[in-house]
Amino acid sequence: MIETFTLISFFIVIYDYLFQIQKRNRVFFSFLFFLIFFESTKWKFGVDWLPYFQFFNSSKDLILLTAISTQVFEPGFVFINYIVRNLTDQYTFLLTLVMVLLYVPLFTSVFFHTNKSFLSIFYLVSTIPWYSGSLRQMVAIGVFALAINMIIKRKIISFFLLIFIASLFHSSAIPLIFSYFLYGISWGIFLIIFIFFLGLGIFADKLVQLLDYIFSQLGRRSDYSSKISANPNANPLLGLSRKIYYLFGFYIFYYSASANFINSKNEDLKKLNFFLMLSTFTLWAYLVGTYKVVYFNSRMDIYFSLISGAYLIGILENYIKLKSNKFLLICFVASLSLLFYSRLEFTNLFHPYTSIFYNT
Repeated sequence: MIETFTLISFFIVIYDYLFQIQKRNRVFFSFLFFLIFFESTKWKFGVDWLPYFQFFNSSKDLILLTAISTQVFEPGFVFINYIVRNLTDQYTFLLTLVMVLLYVPLFTSVFFHTNKSFLSIFYLVSTIPWYSGSLRQMVAIGVFALAINMIIKRKIISFFLLIFIASLFHSSAIPLIFSYFLYGISWGIFLIIFIFFLGLGIFADKLVQLLDYIFSQLGRRSDYSSKISANPNANPLLGLSRKIYYLFGFYIFYYSASANFINSKNEDLKKLNFFLMLSTFTLWAYLVGTYKVVYFNSRMDIYFSLISGAYLIGILENYIKLKSNKFLLICFVASLSLLFYSRLEFTNLFHPYTSIFYNT
């Protein structure tokens, strides 16, 4: 089913490239509706399925305040399970709610910040659904998309509030606090920040242990320290090659579009620089996740290589004026999606995809 939606979205991209779609909102929202509908029918999808399903069934009998303070799952996820389970015993209803909280804010934010780019939507469709069985992080991603809107509007209180809400569903949102301070900075300052984070990555294992200690003092069980280890199956040569290919391609397209920066609005250029800077942290997430904390590579990189990358693709597309260069960008994005898809056979986290209507 995911492959079907990926192909449909790619066909929309090609059609838009050749003929330019006029009723873009109608096409987008129709596609989004059907994507949410079919994503809500996932069933026995990935290794997280059973613990989530069992937790949902037991949520009706929870003592809510005790569960929120002591459960391994984050408080926000505990709360929505409790509310939904007391309304209905249909697990599909919870899945639908999570998919709405993921796809509506994420896709609409990307679509409208990229001047309605279907190429960005194609990239999201070809990647994000494969992770959507991770229900807690999917809600956090949807909230982070709203937080990105606050970054661009420079509303710091609203941004911190949204990051706090996102962290109530998945702790991977906590390190994203730093992203607010990337917007509008120079490349020289970014380089200093990036080098600082590379140095900080050396102590990532100690910081995770500190996070566990803080949660334990708050009365919550926390086992993030179990993620402290190097990835024994990682191939640094292939892994770094994929990251370098990803970043090299974007920086090349950034350079090719730079001739149009002079006539662009300052805010548009700030957005482009911001998402390119944020996407660059995919390299940091890979290094920390490979050699220090495996949690980083599998979870944090979604924000940098997939979410930020989707915004970046659409904004770059708007800057690129030559038809031939736009076609090259389409080919590059398609190659990223194919590269991502080729790696699925090496993980069983949320693959293969299974739903009420479709099995692979």
